[in-house]
Amino acid sequence: MDEYRYREYDFNDPPKIQILLESVIYGLAGRFVYRPVIDLLCLEKYKSILDFGCGGGFLIKRISGLFGDDVEITGIDSSRFYINAARKRLKDKKNIKLLCGEIDELVLNQDLFDIAIINYVLHDIRPNRRKNIIRSLAKCSKSICAHEPLRPSHGIKATKLRSLFLSVGMKEKSFKQNCSRYIGIWERSSGS
Repeated sequence: MDEYRYREYDFNDPPKIQILLESVIYGLAGRFVYRPVIDLLCLEKYKSILDFGCGGGFLIKRISGLFGDDVEITGIDSSRFYINAARKRLKDKKNIKLLCGEIDELVLNQDLFDIAIINYVLHDIRPNRRKNIIRSLAKCSKSICAHEPLRPSHGIKATKLRSLFLSVGMKEKSFKQNCSRYIGIWERSSGS
């Protein structure tokens, strides 16, 4: 039996304890939580970034604080609750656009973003939807930064993660992995 079991959460009506934990973890300890993503983003000069599954906008706030108004940042989340929280958190930022909806249902131009970020989101998506989501991200972004937990209790297998990206014609440019998490940059293969 596969010990990596998908668990469905209601992100439109999260329990108060989840909201509190996220505020503490991402609000106070965000510098450490987002460090692997920020480190990778600093390696190249990006003009447009998509944060897929942006939640309450904590990562967007960090990116915006680091790069300032030089970078256009778009956040997408399917949860109206979290998009509203992000709007409140980021209300003073002019270079940020927030969209509520499913990535594969939104109309986004090809290569609209230099990079899309999937930060601890893919494992919370129904397994039968993951491939379409990665395909949609690969269409609107030149590259994808995937940061996912690998724990059986809350995560996705690294082999499964890689097979999803490979199945939509992407190649792994760089990665770091340990027993608890994976972070990597994926690009479209030539001809994809």
